[in-house]
Amino acid sequence: MEPLKFAVSAVASAVIPVGYVGLIQLFDYDGVDRDHPRSLVRRFCAAFFHNAFSVTSCYLLLDHLENPFHEMGFRVSGTLAAIGGSTLLTGVFYLGNFLAKVHNEVNHPYGIGLFSLRSWINSFKELTFIRNTLMAPITEEIGFRACSATLFYHVFGWNGAVFIAPLFFSLSHLHHIFDDMRNGYTKTEAIQLRVFQATYSYLFGAYATFIFLRTNHILVPIISHSICNNFGLPNYGFTSKSKKWTYAVSGGHIVGALGWLVLFYPLTSRDLYLSY
Repeated sequence: MEPLKFAVSAVASAVIPVGYVGLIQLFDYDGVDRDHPRSLVRRFCAAFFHNAFSVTSCYLLLDHLENPFHEMGFRVSGTLAAIGGSTLLTGVFYLGNFLAKVHNEVNHPYGIGLFSLRSWINSFKELTFIRNTLMAPITEEIGFRACSATLFYHVFGWNGAVFIAPLFFSLSHLHHIFDDMRNGYTKTEAIQLRVFQATYSYLFGAYATFIFLRTNHILVPIISHSICNNFGLPNYGFTSKSKKWTYAVSGGHIVGALGWLVLFYPLTSRDLYLSY
């Protein structure tokens, strides 16, 4: 890589994740509720604009490579492996949470719609569900992994991409402290909330970058991100009036964690994503 491109790539790799947050705030400058339909549409537009600019910039910075799009993880080959592998790997990790949802389904008087096709179809009519399941995973992973992490990898190497690249987006959450204080949180509560959010955002970012670099397929972190958004943090404190369900969910967490450890390297082997 030419010295000028090297320097620009180093700056761009840090600016891209910060720019994502900045553009969303700019487009929704007078929004008061991030879940309001008007704010959501504005934020979707900001994310699309950011992705278009970031992918174009990244392509130009990587044009010395044979196929910059492949380097960014945009490949047709390996699509089936990416869909199946990432769904299985992340799904196994959330086995305990899934069993907790099954418990809620069978014990709720009217169910929660977990196994209802109509309920799932109706979910896609809700902008918040579309954001959490599709828009956020797709646009964030394209910006943070396909663009930022790829540039970080070429400038700072593997460790730099995995451990440094996720810092910029995770730390950007701290600006919400002032919003939280305006909404009634104490300073201590606001700091604790956003530091916790920044911490798990960083950990997921490092994980997503690692599996992206191993597989070199953008669908892998996108699908993992989508599943994580829908399940949230592992529900290790689950309890039920039925001891059988409590033991089942606890066992699910243990089996899921062990299964994830066993399957991690086989399901993220780059050889698996070269053809299928």
